[in-house]
Amino acid sequence: MQGIVYIDMHIRDERVLAWLRQRAGAGKYVRATQSEIAAEFSCHYNTAARILARLRGAGHIRLVSNARRTGYIYEVRNA
Repeated sequence: MQGIVYIDMHIRDERVLAWLRQRAGAGKYVRATQSEIAAEFSCHYNTAARILARLRGAGHIRLVSNARRTGYIYEVRNA
């Protein structure tokens, strides 16, 4: 079943990627926690984790450091 929920998740992925790019600014690295993303986009912590997993799988971001408490560091790749 690929209804509105399926479409909405992809739109949310694009919004999170744009947010990560904005936070990275001129650099290519950004520190973000799943909790920050969940709060910013009004979603559950697990949803934020799945969004990040899809972005990593698609090659848009790369995990550089995984310090769960202080936040993961991602390399945001250009489109």
